[in-house]
Amino acid sequence: TVLRTASSLGYRNFTAVKEELQRVLYLASIPPLDRLRDTFAHHEKTDILDQVIEENIQNLKGLRSRNLSESFPRAVTLIESARRIYIIGLRSTRGLAVYLQALLHQFLPDVFLVDSYGTENMLDVMMDMSEADVLIALMAGSPHYTKRTIASVRFASERSIRTVLITNSLSSPAAPLATELLLCPQNTTHYSTVSFMTVVDALVLEIGRRKSGEATSKLDQLGPLLVEYDISL
Repeated sequence: TVLRTASSLGYRNFTAVKEELQRVLYLASIPPLDRLRDTFAHHEKTDILDQVIEENIQNLKGLRSRNLSESFPRAVTLIESARRIYIIGLRSTRGLAVYLQALLHQFLPDVFLVDSYGTENMLDVMMDMSEADVLIALMAGSPHYTKRTIASVRFASERSIRTVLITNSLSSPAAPLATELLLCPQNTTHYSTVSFMTVVDALVLEIGRRKSGEATSKLDQLGPLLVEYDISL
């Protein structure tokens, strides 16, 4: 029954379940800038660090889903089998895109940022893509999304180029166009990309594991070169 289900989930009644669902849906629909503004305006506690840690832990516990568990290995297969890897993430996901490209390029060749020369030149870069390549697009929004990220996914889809979309909501206009979708909900009262970062880290780790021979060889060569050219100690 409904009451038994609510009780098994840890809620006192069905009304409590509906209230929690409303809270989660509300948090998931807040635009990133509004969430960031609300965080600054309403946090008056002195234990902000503890609160953020706890909320992020709970968010990560809710990240695991059947959809993600099934789509993640397929996404890894697309990326590891690609001839070249293109990555795009704008505004709040820009740092994540740079992070992902930097890590993958540590042990893989041909990993590119679509907007490395600015978004106005991204089509110049994407014109070189072929069906043997893959596009990884990071998009955090709901209800607002970056138009140029959507355009890049549409560009790839129209040319039968495989796309992995990492997003926080199924309402993303790019979702129907993606070959694989990795859903990373943001169920925190503060603005956070911890779910995105977790999936990005997992992608890097699994791709490196699957291509361990190639990855280890490049890393073994790269380490001494960084020291030789006085880039690191």
